[in-house]
Amino acid sequence: MIVICFRRFRKFKNSTYLLAVKVLPVILWPFSALYAAVMRLRAWAYRRGWMSVHRMEVPVISVGNITIGGTGKTPMATFLLEYLLSKGLRPGYLSRGYGRSSQGYLLVDRADREGLRYGDEAMLTAQRFPGIPVVVCEDRVLGARRLIAEHGVQVIVLDDAFQHLRIGRQLDLVMIDGTRPPLQDHVLPAGRLREPLQALRRADAFLLGKMPPGAHAERLLGEMSRRFPKALLCQFELKQMQVMPFSPAKAGLAFPMEGLAGKEAIAFSGLGNNAYFKDQLLQSGLRLLDFIGFPDHHRYTEAEYLKILDRFRRHTEINGKFGAVVILTTEKDYHRLISCSWFDLAQDIPIHFVSVEMVAVSGWEALREKIDDLF
Repeated sequence: MIVICFRRFRKFKNSTYLLAVKVLPVILWPFSALYAAVMRLRAWAYRRGWMSVHRMEVPVISVGNITIGGTGKTPMATFLLEYLLSKGLRPGYLSRGYGRSSQGYLLVDRADREGLRYGDEAMLTAQRFPGIPVVVCEDRVLGARRLIAEHGVQVIVLDDAFQHLRIGRQLDLVMIDGTRPPLQDHVLPAGRLREPLQALRRADAFLLGKMPPGAHAERLLGEMSRRFPKALLCQFELKQMQVMPFSPAKAGLAFPMEGLAGKEAIAFSGLGNNAYFKDQLLQSGLRLLDFIGFPDHHRYTEAEYLKILDRFRRHTEINGKFGAVVILTTEKDYHRLISCSWFDLAQDIPIHFVSVEMVAVSGWEALREKIDDLF
């Protein structure tokens, strides 16, 4: 009887979900149509010169997307910063600092424990690149001008700026999430598109940064090429690289992802695409006992963290005989957590974050030439 009831409930739950997926876009379509019209009108006004585009004295490279949620923009920005540094240039990084607790122009202080003032992405970038200025500012024009005037940068990498048309850019790079392709999606609120698909005609290059495990990119890249033939097509892999302890005192205990094989872990993340983080962890060969997903840029409470620790302790007691249980999260979540006044790095908890990097797969040579042509 219990089994029959469970099956009926699951069938009802699945049918309700499918109905919502099919019906909601229809219900929300009028609002999406209105939003799309506004975004088209806005873009048209910029093209006609009715709204001002401000050009900078140095090249500006924008990394953005057309969908809400995580597509790998910040890892791609760090990839570009590394390349620009390798050319002997002085780059600057500029973002609005999504989810931060402050407003206005701020130069990131890497020693500031209150990282929430700047946002997780800016703090992550600042920690990775101690030699370059990292700035957050809602007004990208103001932020770019101060970066040039006060820090003498020779090129600016704009994070999440495809829709920020006030500032001119020499390269408009758009990240594409292969696990949730935009081509069949709808404009907000019926779908996940920030703008109508025609906006992708502004892009100089499409950077495919994520693909489902075992999937091939050729079909998606081919479809993007047919729809937008003028844009360069590139493929990158967002690769998990190292497992890093939260405590700086234990930094020497970091190990590569291969070291997770056979280990037991619980994991949590607050990303735009938590499922992708989870899938990558599973590919490492670990035994994932529990996974907790939170909204993108989630600000953790002490109660939520204590619940995570409670799950960790329960799994340690039950499954610990198979090996040590560890807690895993992302580098962005790490920067949010250590900014919390209640968070204690000294506690003896095996909590780690996973660092990621963009690795070029195809098309990088052509994109590199476009970048080199700017100087």
